[in-house]
Amino acid sequence: MASGRPDWYSSVAMHGKHNNDYITVNVDELGNMLAKIQGLFGATLKTIAVDTNGIMKANLAVQDLDYLNILSEGVGDVIATSNYGGNGIVVVHTVNPGKTLYLGLLIATLYINIAGNYWVGVRDDGAVEQYHFLKGTSAVGQPTQVIAIPFSPVLKIGEDWDISLWSNDASLLINAFVFGYEK
Repeated sequence: MASGRPDWYSSVAMHGKHNNDYITVNVDELGNMLAKIQGLFGATLKTIAVDTNGIMKANLAVQDLDYLNILSEGVGDVIATSNYGGNGIVVVHTVNPGKTLYLGLLIATLYINIAGNYWVGVRDDGAVEQYHFLKGTSAVGQPTQVIAIPFSPVLKIGEDWDISLWSNDASLLINAFVFGYEK
């Protein structure tokens, strides 16, 4: 068993495994480690480059991953909308035909003046509830609540499905804001 801090200057050699052999890692005259990092691009082995300042810039991820980012330009139509209601179902946003909604953020505000039930969720194209982001029962005297739900990675919702809110009393109001994009 060892204890204490490592003494990096007392290292004799660092080795890396290449096939079945252990090879000493090279260093330059100042003791800086030299490395050549490579990865597959399709069937081609490519070396990761550095810029003029020696900084490595690479997008390290699963090959052929389709990146989706709600802040990028040109990825789709930005959706930033809200709606409110109580005592029934209110649609906040319906995904356009031929599109998929990539939901990045949902913020719900519950204005509670009475005991009741509520939910904020997703319904399919037949208006059948599929899942809820929030679902609960309120009590008299409960304070107003603001709930933010970021989705990372983004949540995919299919065409003609909607994000809706519901409560069973007009005195239990919900405001829901959604942010994402359709593509």
